[in-house]
Amino acid sequence: MLGVSSLCLIGHKLKDALEYLSKETDYVEIVSEGFHDVKKYGNVLDSFDLKYSIHLPFIGLDIANIRDEIRMASLKIMEDSIDASIGQDPLIYVAHPGMIAAEHLKGENIEAFKKSVQYLSRLSSEYSVNIALENMPLKFLLLTQPDELRLIDGLKFCLDVGHANITKNLDEFLCEDIDHLHIHDNKGVYDDHLRLGSGNIDFKLVLERLKSKIRMPNIVLELNKKEDVDPSIKLLKPRWLSWQSG
Repeated sequence: MLGVSSLCLIGHKLKDALEYLSKETDYVEIVSEGFHDVKKYGNVLDSFDLKYSIHLPFIGLDIANIRDEIRMASLKIMEDSIDASIGQDPLIYVAHPGMIAAEHLKGENIEAFKKSVQYLSRLSSEYSVNIALENMPLKFLLLTQPDELRLIDGLKFCLDVGHANITKNLDEFLCEDIDHLHIHDNKGVYDDHLRLGSGNIDFKLVLERLKSKIRMPNIVLELNKKEDVDPSIKLLKPRWLSWQSG
C-alpha cells in the first residue's frame, strides 16, 4: 500500500489531519505524538474508513538508555500506545531505536538496546502485531549502519530512505530485507522531509531496487508540509502502479 504520514499535519488536531489526508489516500501512518497521540485522541480513528500504521512515541524516549528506569519507562509508553490502538488492527508499528550516550558507553547502550528488542519482540507476539525499528540519520543514534540490523532479530525493519541518504548508505540498506518504507527527500545533509523531487534522492532507482524484492513493502510518504503531499503522490504513484502491474 501507498500511504501518508500524519507528520505533515502534526500541529493540527488528529481529526482535522485525518479529514485532510483521507482526501489524498486510504492509508495513514499516525505519528503518536502531541495532538496525534493515539492514547489521548485515538478514539477519532473509527470515524474514518482508513487503514492505519502507528509510529510509536519517540520524543524524550530512549530504549537504548543505560539507566533501566528510563529505558523501561520508554518501553511502557510505547506499549501503552500499542494497547490504545490495537483495535484499529494497524498494518505495523514503527519505533526509534535509541541513542548512544557516548562513544565509550556504546557497548552498554547496545546491550540495553538488545534487552529492549527482546521486550518489543514479546509485545509483538502477545499483541499479534508487527513492530519495526527504523534506521536513523545521526551518528549518536543506533541503526545508522546496515550491519547493525543484526541487533533487531525478531522484529521488522523500516527503511527510512531520507535517513539513509544522510548516512550515505542507501544502496547498502536497499540490499537488506525491508518490511516497511518511509520515503521523503533531502539533500544529504539535513533531515528535511522534503517533497519528492526537491532533494537529491533518485526515487526511480529506489523503486527499481525494491522491484527486485520478493515482496514490496508498504510505502509511507513522511513529509513536513501538507502542501507537499499531492505533488509527491503524483510523482510516486505512477511508478508504484507500474511496479504493482509488473
